[in-house]
Amino acid sequence: MTPLEALQTADFYLLWASVCCVLVPQTMLSSLSKFFGLEYIRDDSFLAGITMASSVCNAVGRVIWGLLGDYLSFKVPLCCLLLVWTILLVTFPHLSGFEGSLLKGLYALWVCLMFFCLSGVFVFTPLASNALYGSRNMTINFGLIYSAFIIGGVLAAVLTRVPQLHGQTFTQFIIGGVFCCVAFVLCLWLKDPKYPNKLKELDVFFWYREYISIRCLHWSLRRS
Repeated sequence: MTPLEALQTADFYLLWASVCCVLVPQTMLSSLSKFFGLEYIRDDSFLAGITMASSVCNAVGRVIWGLLGDYLSFKVPLCCLLLVWTILLVTFPHLSGFEGSLLKGLYALWVCLMFFCLSGVFVFTPLASNALYGSRNMTINFGLIYSAFIIGGVLAAVLTRVPQLHGQTFTQFIIGGVFCCVAFVLCLWLKDPKYPNKLKELDVFFWYREYISIRCLHWSLRRS
């Protein structure tokens, strides 16, 4: 599919908007998790170890998500990771209610899981572009989708510099969770041409979208 044809599909704008929304928690994640750790866990060596562990999870996650993508295509695992990531972002600030070794263990688990989920975004976005528009113009189509980084980056920068939110890790994590949840809802409506048939039968959003498409086609035929 050519870039012009891709721009005329609803899936392009759904995927573009979801990437834009995901960029907000992605930008906030590294700095906010460190600020939280410095505020509630005053152990520099432990925090340095978590930083290295999160990098490993980010790298290993791309391999694991890639294997799942080869088996399930992009929609199911992408929606699952966005849902899990939303829950992790919203619940992360509440870890401040714990202390000692329990806080360290939960902090390590949450941070590693969040970076593990983050890695999947960079796997499934190009996979979605290839599944939706083919491999012939994949580099251009993928580049158009990633233009969402311009808006998403500006939005994330503005949110992190709002004076009322400065130092408010709880509020900023909630905002990141909301944007991640919006991305999840948008991805539910994506059409996955390489969906396994068994999963396609269970996808209510896919069938409702097909129903809307048929109704719109009938309406346009009546008008003509």
